Amino acid sequence: MPAPVSWSFEDAFHHATGGLALVGLDGRWLEANDAACDLLGRTRGHLVGRSLFGACELEDALALMRRIAAVVDHGLQAFAQELRLPRLDGSQSWLRLSCSTIPDADGAPAYLAVSLVDVTAQREACAERDAFYDLCPDPLVIATQDGFIVRANAAWEAALGWSTADMRATPFLDFVHPDDRERTAAEVARIRAGEGTPRFRNRYRTRSGGHRWLEWQTRLGEDGRIYAISRDVTEQQQAMLIFDAEMQRRRQRLDEAEQRLGVHVNNTPLAVVEFDERLRVRRWSPRAEALFGWSEEEVIGDRPDQWRFIHEDDADAVATAMLSLVTGEAPSQVMRNRNYTRDGAVVHCEWFHSAVFDDDGALLSLLAFAQDISARVHAEAEAAEREALFRATFEQAPVGIVHVDVDGRLLRVNQTFCDFVGHPAEWLVEMGIRAVSHAEDVDAELGLLRQVLDGRIDRYEMRKRYVHRDGRLLWGQLTVSLRRDDDGQPLHFIAVVEDIAATVQAETALRRAHDELEQRVAERTRELESANRTLAVEVEQRREAEGALRESEVRMRAILENSHDAFIAMDEAGCVVEWNRSAEAIFGWRRAEVVGRPLNAFIVPDRFQSLHGESMAARYLAGGGSRVLDQRLELPARHRNGHEFPVEVTVNLVRLGGRHLFTAFLHDISERVAAERQLRESEARLRTITDNVPAMIAHVGPDLRFRFANSAYCEWFDRSDDIAGLHVRDVIGEEGYARALPQIERAQSGQRGALDRMRLQPDGSERHSHVVLIPDATSLADGAFGFFVAAHDVTTHKHIAQVMEQRALRDELTGLPNRAAWMQAMEERIVEGAPDAAVMFLDLDDFKQVNDAHGHEVGDAVLREFAVRLRRCVRGTDFVARLAGDEFVVLLQGAGDMAAVATRVAQSITAAMDAPFEIGALRLPMAGSIGVALQEGSGCDGQHLLRAADTAMYAAKRDRAAPRYRLVGVDAVAAPAA
Repeated sequence: MPAPVSWSFEDAFHHATGGLALVGLDGRWLEANDAACDLLGRTRGHLVGRSLFGACELEDALALMRRIAAVVDHGLQAFAQELRLPRLDGSQSWLRLSCSTIPDADGAPAYLAVSLVDVTAQREACAERDAFYDLCPDPLVIATQDGFIVRANAAWEAALGWSTADMRATPFLDFVHPDDRERTAAEVARIRAGEGTPRFRNRYRTRSGGHRWLEWQTRLGEDGRIYAISRDVTEQQQAMLIFDAEMQRRRQRLDEAEQRLGVHVNNTPLAVVEFDERLRVRRWSPRAEALFGWSEEEVIGDRPDQWRFIHEDDADAVATAMLSLVTGEAPSQVMRNRNYTRDGAVVHCEWFHSAVFDDDGALLSLLAFAQDISARVHAEAEAAEREALFRATFEQAPVGIVHVDVDGRLLRVNQTFCDFVGHPAEWLVEMGIRAVSHAEDVDAELGLLRQVLDGRIDRYEMRKRYVHRDGRLLWGQLTVSLRRDDDGQPLHFIAVVEDIAATVQAETALRRAHDELEQRVAERTRELESANRTLAVEVEQRREAEGALRESEVRMRAILENSHDAFIAMDEAGCVVEWNRSAEAIFGWRRAEVVGRPLNAFIVPDRFQSLHGESMAARYLAGGGSRVLDQRLELPARHRNGHEFPVEVTVNLVRLGGRHLFTAFLHDISERVAAERQLRESEARLRTITDNVPAMIAHVGPDLRFRFANSAYCEWFDRSDDIAGLHVRDVIGEEGYARALPQIERAQSGQRGALDRMRLQPDGSERHSHVVLIPDATSLADGAFGFFVAAHDVTTHKHIAQVMEQRALRDELTGLPNRAAWMQAMEERIVEGAPDAAVMFLDLDDFKQVNDAHGHEVGDAVLREFAVRLRRCVRGTDFVARLAGDEFVVLLQGAGDMAAVATRVAQSITAAMDAPFEIGALRLPMAGSIGVALQEGSGCDGQHLLRAADTAMYAAKRDRAAPRYRLVGVDAVAAPAA
């Protein structure tokens, strides 16, 4: 048989893996196993005999005292308590003490058997959860299934004004808007059935009496409670209502526009054909029926291969154009092609195509306008024939013909003149007429040209010398006239050059043989013949010029008739003399109805008739109408049906001999005016929204100039005026610009930037802001992006953080730095290569007896007094802190004999303890024990010195003989030595 196992309760107690301890009813540690010592961060020697109450927080100590009193007074057999206990390494742990009463032989409570469990991780997790719960910017609630909210975070109270206590007293359905309660109750039933609520909106009553819209996301927890997170969407809901109303209004306007479009389609003089996304005929206007002969019922739904009105010779061109429209390559285009009518006739049409696509690029419809241009095509053919005839005449004329513009540039030249001077036409056009003119004749000709331009003469003739390509001198008879447009403005000069070399030679011979009368007569005859030929050429040229003028008039009339703008002309009496088709379409009056009648009676609104009693022509002729000529004006106009609409008007004056003709181009700008009004309203709404947002918002262009800034942004920089257009440097200053420039460059390269700014107020206080720079992808110039600026005032957050940091590092009882501050100072001051240092560990002797005899208020007063005396005994560079209870520490640093410095400070503290502590009417004699650990060499860490000083303090406490302090030396590797 195996040998029996030898065991004892003591071995089991000390070697147990869980923390076990025995605590007296006075709160002193009686015994603790190794696991308990590890949890408490102290040795068994440091624990046994010391009070558990002095090692934990005051609040936890009082709760433990009440539990132990219940054991003594009421026979409590067991209880559990969670305590906060600091360790020597500066950390703090949460321990759960499960206590059982151990009775003595008489059955009376003798001591407590304690099981210790480290619950620090659970406590920290709960603290983090509660922190996130309270710091969440969205309202969070926990509710029971019977309809009561049992917990709500701070954001809930901020949004609605109701606290958790308010909500617990009343079912949450009572806070829901009456119109939303039925929906909310149904949603709660769904949640109870295990269905989540991804996005549910309802209205909750606020404490102030109003209602806020909340959007919920909920789920049913394992504990049977409802967990919900909400978001305040009141402004979003209101915006949606406004948006729905706006969309309804726009749909109504769209329907009205569709009706108006139908009226225009039916009344327009153009044939209107609409095709669907598959190019089937969807609309066939009455004008299309009249032009092509097929009725709407005959063509609606026809596919491209069924179109009967396309000429077979133009089918490929039409197919190519349709393909470019459908693919979006050319979403709008104008083309000409031949079409068939129902009776087989061929008509020439000009088609205006426009394709409409959806957001995904798919074709929605194709709209086409067609007009019969058969007459125009025939006229153009005739014009081309006349142009060819003119060109043949121009090139084959026996005299040189040159066209020169009013700036002296040569426009065209015929071959006869090229042969005359020996240069090709291209060279003459590039070099100009002066390149072949004799220098001595240029000034004389320029004088004559000026007279023609000024209107003093209609034409001139002169003999002019030219220089041939081979250098020969040529003589030509030059005849020059000026061609003007219908308004009398100069177009170009027409020069006819006849080679008169023979004439010149004959004249020379005549001068030499002036005595031979017959020869003079012969020469004179030749001159007369030459003059007759010149006259014949001039007559022919004038006839050709008159034909060109008539052709130009026809072309101009065709342009005006097909202009998209209304063209109106009136005489000096204010009566209409011209009224094109666009004017008929815009104002509703036919040309025959208005020509010869006063213009004011047709287009001027009734409310302005009194201001237009006298026609504009009469006012101009009287000397008062020049302000409106050659100006782009926006004026109200009246349609035939009486409605008013805005037009853009340009009025010009044409002088025809002694008469005056006033011409005007008018353009309907109703859509543009509406768009500008909507833009202004949108900008005003945007300005109102951004000025009321609790943030600083601005927009900066690629040139680093502000384009927009809300009022909060301007107020931050003490600017009452609008900063739009100012450079960023001029607003934030040179220093601020230099600090922000790296982040500005990031934003201009397309990356987000962020920085913190501090601004000193006039009263000396500081204001802090967090600034985010967001690139604007729609604003790009020269490779640099514009960007949005969003800034928030974080002054309050900075202040709270500073206060919290100060509280976290300060002992509230004595005002000294606490354990956390001490640990931070040790890390910062005791580093490699730092000056010599010493750590002092101080403890008040028999301090527990003061608490037991006089109470904790007296004990706290003793600690405060000791802290005051301790500060007086150290140097200004020394660091003093309270670790816990009656434990204090001092960090000494400096060059020189650190042992001598520490001895003087210890002696000063001991002397300061000699005087009794006067607490109210009490005079309490107190004493303390001091342990000093001296750094010897480099490399010692602060924890090593602290543990050595703690051990030295207990050595001094055990040795009751003076002095009451003990010094030990500590190096980087050796253990402390007494």
